[in-house]
Amino acid sequence: MAAMSKNDADRLVKLLGMTGSTHDGEVLSAARLAHRYVHDHGLVWSDVIMPAHAAALAPPLRQPPPERQPPAEPPPSQHVLADWPAQWRKARRLCLAQIDNPVLTPWERGFLANFRDWERPSARQLDALRGIAIKVVS
Repeated sequence: MAAMSKNDADRLVKLLGMTGSTHDGEVLSAARLAHRYVHDHGLVWSDVIMPAHAAALAPPLRQPPPERQPPAEPPPSQHVLADWPAQWRKARRLCLAQIDNPVLTPWERGFLANFRDWERPSARQLDALRGIAIKVVS
């Protein structure tokens, strides 16, 4: 049994990785090349799969990924943007409560003042309200 160098083992790993392709022709070609590669090095598959010096060839164990933390709950003011446009009424109330906020332009203040009584805003009006809400919650 001949030993396989680190470079040879890396090449074989790349060939075997190609067997995960979604294209059957690539998979078959990669498998045949891997088989030929093993035999050209005077080995059989059992020499590759269970080498005497497995510890030397084995890569270090990967650390398990850290546990995923649930995403932080957005502040209540940002909930109005999460389910847009279904939350437009809440956004309107939030913006009206901030009508004196210095980040708002005079046009935006006037828009909000007129928007107070509208029941069915148009798509353009909803877009304008969303833009104002983003400014207010930022």
